Amino acid sequence: MRKRTKILIGVGAAVVAVAVAGSLAFYARKPKGTQVRTARVQKKDLVSLVTANGTIQARTKVELSAYIMGQITSLNVDEGDSVTKGDLLLVIDQTRYAASVDSSRSAIEALEAELSRVREVAAQALRDRDRAEAQF
Repeated sequence: MRKRTKILIGVGAAVVAVAVAGSLAFYARKPKGTQVRTARVQKKDLVSLVTANGTIQARTKVELSAYIMGQITSLNVDEGDSVTKGDLLLVIDQTRYAASVDSSRSAIEALEAELSRVREVAAQALRDRDRAEAQF
C-alpha cells in the first residue's frame, strides 16, 4: 500500500472514531425516561400504586350528636368498628344530670306538699262557708 492510502485509511478511521465517541457522549447526556415496572402477561388482580398529594374521603360519612353535652366516661367502640342501630356507643358522665334530676324531684315533692296544703285550706274555707250559711 502506498503512503497516501495509509493516511486516508487512518484519517477515515479517526473520523469514524470521533463520530462514535461524539454520538456516545450525546446519548449519555440525554435524560433517562420515566422508570416503569414490567411483568409477564398473565391473568391476575390488577394492583394500582398511586403516589400523589390529596385528601382521602370516606364513602359513607356519619355525624354523631347527642341531645345532651358532657364528658365521655366510657367509649365502647373503636374507630372502624361496624355498629348497628341500638348499639351503645359511649356513656356520658351522669353526675351533673343526676343532681338536676334530684333537684327536680325535690321541687315536685315541695309542690305536691303545697298542693296538699292548698287543698286543705280550700276544704276549710268550704266548711267555714257552709257553717256561715247555716247560721244565717
